[in-house]
Amino acid sequence: MNWVPGKVPLAMFMDEQGQSIKEDFLPDAGAEDLTIWLKERGFDLKVKQDEYQAAPTSSASFQGRKYDFYEAMNSKQIADEFARSLGGRLLTLETEAEAAFVHSSFQTSSSIWLAASDTDQEGEWRWEAGSSAGSPFFTGTFETGAAAEGRYVAWNGGEPNAANGVSEEDCAVAIRQEKDGIASLLWNDVPCRDRAALIIEFDGKNDEL
Repeated sequence: MNWVPGKVPLAMFMDEQGQSIKEDFLPDAGAEDLTIWLKERGFDLKVKQDEYQAAPTSSASFQGRKYDFYEAMNSKQIADEFARSLGGRLLTLETEAEAAFVHSSFQTSSSIWLAASDTDQEGEWRWEAGSSAGSPFFTGTFETGAAAEGRYVAWNGGEPNAANGVSEEDCAVAIRQEKDGIASLLWNDVPCRDRAALIIEFDGKNDEL
């Protein structure tokens, strides 16, 4: 696409050899509307997908649960489907002790998908798996929000913010960040179509590593 300041951006469609097929003005539209716009012109958007390796990069166990880390970066849906196919689930961080364990066990700079979202009701964050599945743990934004009584939360500064109203950010990731001079896993709300690495959590499975 060719962006010219002060003008409507121009979409240039090319074949596999790089030859121009046609040009069209790009509409001021969100991702979903843009997908429809492209389909009307004979193009389909495919979600980029990285292949998961047969074996995890690393594994660790904590309080009767096993955790497998995969470096491949995929959307939340793809990550969730892969985790379920192996009998596990996306990561839940329901206690400070569990978060500290994951932080110390997996030294990665990649963001990690959490089994959490506010898809059902904007601003009401719920765990989608684990012992607290279906229960809200946080309601609101970083400005007005509050954790449910007794619930552990570790939002990054200024999160959750739904991109300040610019886009839907209904899913959550954990990422290593430094706060007050201490490195820990902090949470960001992100679009569910974003790409992040995967830690599969297996309940009741404490295999010897």
